[in-house]
Amino acid sequence: QEAKDKFEEAFKKYGLNAWKVKIKESMVADCVAGKNNRLFVKANARFTRERIESLIVHEIETHIITAENGKLQPYNIFNRGLANYLTTQEGLAMWNVEKQRHAPFIENYKALSHVITIYYCLKNSFSYAFKKAVELNIPKEQAFRSCLKAKRGFYDTSEKGAFTKDYIYFKGYFMVKKFIEEGGELKDLYIGKMDISDIEKVKHINGIHRARILPNWLK
Repeated sequence: QEAKDKFEEAFKKYGLNAWKVKIKESMVADCVAGKNNRLFVKANARFTRERIESLIVHEIETHIITAENGKLQPYNIFNRGLANYLTTQEGLAMWNVEKQRHAPFIENYKALSHVITIYYCLKNSFSYAFKKAVELNIPKEQAFRSCLKAKRGFYDTSEKGAFTKDYIYFKGYFMVKKFIEEGGELKDLYIGKMDISDIEKVKHINGIHRARILPNWLK
């Protein structure tokens, strides 16, 4: 409930009055931005103050603000998302948390754990990937969660193969890092949900305008 109150304060700060926080029983993640203007929080989840602040940057000041800017563009696809937009979105969220919460990405063992377990799961079993992750000093609970994500959808987790979606946090972060280092503007990534490679093309579409809502620290 306390986390819900904090998220609702953030919505109010940005004038996102249509957005509501809903506590939900059956969720894998502790907190996730959903469709229909809802931010879902897992019932009985526990958050440190630092985690709540990081989630505000990740979910509200990245994903939700970008989606709202997409709604203000003349084409609805900027709200729903252009091709391959998700890697850029998650990379932007990782970059923002690193810079705003002073949390070096290279120390984000959760994102790194996803990459390692996906790598091992592609050619091995759940148990083998878990064992290798623990050998690399990834905490057991995180190693288990990462293997679970990598093997989700498998009836027999002894089979080789992996669901690779969670690699995009790692890949996306380095895409955004390169974009910024080469002179790219962070504000351009808030125009709507799109891939970094589409930015210059998008700017030449008639009617497309700059992001009208930005995080306070980016204004």
